[in-house]
Amino acid sequence: MICDIDTRQLIDLINSLKTDHGRLLTNSYRRFTDENDTVWNVVAGDKAILMIVREELVTRIEFYAERLTDIAGLVSELPSGEYCLEYIYRGRNEYADKLMEVGFSPLKTMQRCCNYDIGTTLVSNGLIDRYCPLEEYVSMGISELERIKKLLWDTFDTRISHLPNDEELRRSIDQGEFFGCIKDGSLVSLLQRQISNKKFYINQVINRADPVCIHSIMLGELQKYVADGGKYIYAWIASDNEASMKFHQKYGLMPDNMRCDVFILDK
Repeated sequence: MICDIDTRQLIDLINSLKTDHGRLLTNSYRRFTDENDTVWNVVAGDKAILMIVREELVTRIEFYAERLTDIAGLVSELPSGEYCLEYIYRGRNEYADKLMEVGFSPLKTMQRCCNYDIGTTLVSNGLIDRYCPLEEYVSMGISELERIKKLLWDTFDTRISHLPNDEELRRSIDQGEFFGCIKDGSLVSLLQRQISNKKFYINQVINRADPVCIHSIMLGELQKYVADGGKYIYAWIASDNEASMKFHQKYGLMPDNMRCDVFILDK
């Protein structure tokens, strides 16, 4: 049965499963202490819990279970609709067959790509010389929210990319994550980057103009990061997106053996 519970109740359910069954399989990496006021839509059983996470156009499933087969009965209780499930792993997904047995179909594989010393790469790869003088770009303010949102939602598959709702987008803009090039009044290039714990995360990259526009943004922000002592950068890239892979490889990003499979369930 689907029910709504608060964060404290959800933590208690998870801890109870751990007490009964030991270490659990999960595809959830949430810090529940950051979501004290959240109401969770869940289906709970003796050996597994499904969390139903609704985004604007996508419904995702996060789980805790002793074995993946234990979620089968809970999946049968879900209402009709389309559900996405992501599973992060290193090397090979040992659980893909089990997820397909439960009823999920593979949609996309994402690869994590990284560079452990972007400063050295910027010196050696010639991009700074190639794209100088750099095109001007701007830090995107809250007045650009609707324009940023439209570009994101017109570009990416919401089932694969976690696109922000208005509240999340407003928070990201306030934190200075978005940079863009504007040509003739149109937003033609966009970078969302997040810097935390000495890591530079390339979250979203869009370019609908000459390559100098997006490279200007990337180079400008990376040079600031390096000047502040930063080295490590990373991104998640669809394994079949050759254009994106080539773009990131120019900055020395290479697959590091971490992958994320996106599955779809149609009920």
